[in-house]
Amino acid sequence: MEILISLLPNQQLRCLKINFNEQIYLFNPFGRKQETEADYLGLIFSSLAGYDIRESVKLWERMADKKKGKEPPVFLSTHPSSTKRIQNLNGWINEIIIKYPPIKI
Repeated sequence: MEILISLLPNQQLRCLKINFNEQIYLFNPFGRKQETEADYLGLIFSSLAGYDIRESVKLWERMADKKKGKEPPVFLSTHPSSTKRIQNLNGWINEIIIKYPPIKI
């Protein structure tokens, strides 16, 4: 597709190509990184508030079931896939439960 667009004489279409490339290669990875950071911080705050953060994995498993076959390819998405989120959550949960227990008032 990129080659076809570059062959077109229309300057506006070439700008579309540049904007598309910026979105795919520059902004999407940054967006996924921010979303991953938000997931991590959300677990911390939820743990401090006394919620059972192990339930977050079950939530994303349900989300994955609903989105099955409908999620865009990773390189087109501004958010991590449900599968990646589940992997991340499983990797963080034990550490967060120990480091950030519920606050007692």
